[in-house]
Amino acid sequence: MDTLKSLPIWPVHSSENKFIDATSGKLLTYKLPSFFSFYQETKFYRRDNESDFNTLIKLGTTSVDELEYVKNHIIPPLFTLCLEPSQEYINFLQSVLSLGNQEIEQCLKCYPVIPNKSLTTFVKVETLYDKSFRNILDHNDKFLLPELQNNSVCLEALKRMGLKYYQAPHRPNYVLQKDALLISLLNQLSRQSDNRYNDVIFIFDGGKELRANSYVLSAASKKFEQMLCDNSNSPIEIEFRQDIFLVFLQLLYGQSLKDAINPILCKASDFETEQKFETYYISFLIDLLKLSVIYEVDSPRIEIEDAIIECQCVSVHNLCKILECLERFDVQQRLRNFYKQLIELNESFINEQLSELRTEISRMSQLVHSINK
Repeated sequence: MDTLKSLPIWPVHSSENKFIDATSGKLLTYKLPSFFSFYQETKFYRRDNESDFNTLIKLGTTSVDELEYVKNHIIPPLFTLCLEPSQEYINFLQSVLSLGNQEIEQCLKCYPVIPNKSLTTFVKVETLYDKSFRNILDHNDKFLLPELQNNSVCLEALKRMGLKYYQAPHRPNYVLQKDALLISLLNQLSRQSDNRYNDVIFIFDGGKELRANSYVLSAASKKFEQMLCDNSNSPIEIEFRQDIFLVFLQLLYGQSLKDAINPILCKASDFETEQKFETYYISFLIDLLKLSVIYEVDSPRIEIEDAIIECQCVSVHNLCKILECLERFDVQQRLRNFYKQLIELNESFINEQLSELRTEISRMSQLVHSINK
């Protein structure tokens, strides 16, 4: 190890490609991907790969971290040498700023280390503006370099260092009229005991009721408009579950499917198996689809179709449930086209599931018939 340390076999950054031993130079941290110096001759070792870097560390080479390098080897030459910004320096500066090291940022902000836009000199960051001021300022050289402006990480670092940038005042969040209307309508729907607004009665199995506003229903659905004109006072019997129909009403009132279904839908943890929850969820969506077609409401129907298509939990059993409803309730053939492709792409997997089902049915049949022997 001592022999390896003393041999002049370690290359350094210099114009003459010099080699020195492992103790005469310094080693810059590996966090900076590139090396830069204003001097042509240095005693900083090349770090062409991480293996060489680790070997030099093991040999006891003096290492220099990024902050020390910036303080002692980048900033001083800016005051002692006549320099103009180079592309190599800009690349190095981007690497330094991308570290997110706020100690380095605080150090750099005190000195003229940022190239001006014309690349003629170095300036303090606090004298520069980002491009948000381009329509206000005429002095082009006061703007940040495009390379730094277009690097989001560098830009944030420069803002922390004092770069001038446009800061919009805080704007209060006002509720839009359409949102206020939606909130009001949904609140009225939730007040089931208030008959002033909810003048249409829906009757469910077991005598349970839901009430809704006739004007909202008529505006949302031509079918409801016709029904209410023909029979405005009589309760309407509904064959679907009450919770599903409540979600449907909320869709008619303008709520999104996600916001309407989440508070009402049972959780996966409420079911013994994931497959049972998937079947429940698909059935819920299918019933919503049927309602949207029966009452001729397009926007909710499309949203429900999208939810069915996006569902990744389609077993053969659930696939059959979906296919059963296509003939009557796939208005624009969207589901049919989608599931046709799905079946073609997953034919072997589906056939495998069908084979398992046939085997299970055969086994159950044998058990049933064996009792009579």
